[in-house]
Amino acid sequence: MTPSATSETTSATTSATTSATTSAATSATTESFAAEFLPFLLERANILISRPLFAEITRLGFSPPEWRVLATLFDGREYSVGDLADLVLLPQSTVSRTIDKLAHQRLVVRNDSGDDRRRTVVTITPRGTTIAGDVVVTATRRQDDVVALLSARQATDLQRTLRRLIDGLSAGQSADPEEADQV
Repeated sequence: MTPSATSETTSATTSATTSATTSAATSATTESFAAEFLPFLLERANILISRPLFAEITRLGFSPPEWRVLATLFDGREYSVGDLADLVLLPQSTVSRTIDKLAHQRLVVRNDSGDDRRRTVVTITPRGTTIAGDVVVTATRRQDDVVALLSARQATDLQRTLRRLIDGLSAGQSADPEEADQV
């Protein structure tokens, strides 16, 4: 083999090795990035926690948006449609349609706000509270199963940390769930 051919072969081998090494490094970095990227971790935990819960909620006859609205209203407070949309992280139009469906089932009721007749507020009905109670029991059971994986201190710290993140990220801004789904 001529020195020129040897040089070309060495160069091609080095280039292929470098390319393979770069590809492997990129792959390792990507796996490592995805495994450690906070939004991915939070979403993965959410899916793993929620999937069995939503299966049970569906079995009870509710969609995830209906569950979110009923769970939010379960405390007996009244909320505007916009406030509910922010709390349940769904577009306002989806929340409005969900409220219409729940109102048709007599689980929630819309009323004019006492302060501002242009503003509509939503509250849960006694029937809604009774029916939502079954769903809340199911959700609480699922939460207890998840929390059992942690020590009491870890569970408290996790909830405190998540609240701090939510408060810090939502300060002065309205949640836009359509933007959040794009991450």
